[in-house]
Amino acid sequence: SLDVAWSLIDDRSGEVVMIRNASYRQTSEGADFDAYAATLSAVLAQLGDDLAAALERLPVAGTVR
Repeated sequence: SLDVAWSLIDDRSGEVVMIRNASYRQTSEGADFDAYAATLSAVLAQLGDDLAAALERLPVAGTVR
């Protein structure tokens, strides 16, 4: 399991643009280190997908909101 809290901050203004909390759960397919590493990799990939989706929803710099 992975529980995270993250935020996106505009580096020009310092404004907090987005704050999120998320929990990711996945059952490991085995009890050895390789299975643990594969499960952790899958959980981190889910977090990465959520971060990428959040970034895609942000307005492009220089556009009118």
